[in-house]
This record gives sequence, structure tokens and C-alpha cells, in this order.
Amino acid sequence: RFGPKIHDVIAATLRDPRGNRLSEYAHFHHDELMRRGSAIDIVATLAHDELGAPTLQVSSKKFAQSVYIDTPGAVPHDNYFHLLPGGSRTIRFPNALAGQRIEGTVRALNSASAVPILFPAP
Repeated sequence: RFGPKIHDVIAATLRDPRGNRLSEYAHFHHDELMRRGSAIDIVATLAHDELGAPTLQVSSKKFAQSVYIDTPGAVPHDNYFHLLPGGSRTIRFPNALAGQRIEGTVRALNSASAVPILFPAP
């Protein structure tokens, strides 16, 4: 209304004294970011924690809107979250068995396509 936009996303992160993320908020132009087709470089890599439970590390070089994890047979503890540019998030699967291999894809609302979950070499 007052000229061309000067940003795509405004973000705020609340952290505790140790630097752990407590909360995150992103404000963006809904009409523009909701368009699919962006190359946002999402990467999703499966790992296992110290107890053998599967975890998924999701990261993106650019803003990823409403990241959706599609893993048939395994329910993630978080879904439909935003990733800030250069951000990452570790997702757990509370009902998964130790050593279980999680298969599926990850996609953002504004991405061109879904990406497969990667498995690190043994």
C-alpha cells in the first residue's frame, strides 16, 4: 500500500538461556508465498538417537511454508511447521520402534515438489 514490499518473511525466535528454541513465529505475505514452484532446497535425513529411536532432521536454505511430513505407518510429533531460511528441525516419531526405518517424503506448501527422506550410509 505504501510502495513495493521490502521483505518476504519477518521472523522472531524465542530462546532459553542455553540457546534452545522455545518458540518461533514467521509473518509472511500469504498471497505470494503460497504459490508452489519455488526451489527452496529442503533436505530430510533420517537418523537414530542414542536409544535407537528414529529422528528426522529437516532443513531448508530458503523459507519453507507449512512443511508436511508424509510417512505412512509412522506419525511425526510435529507437522505443518514453517522453517526459516537456513533453519532446521529435528522431528521424533513417538510410536516408532528402536531401529525402525521411516520411509516417506517431505514437502513445503511453497515448494516445487516433495523430497524423499534420505538414509545415511551405514
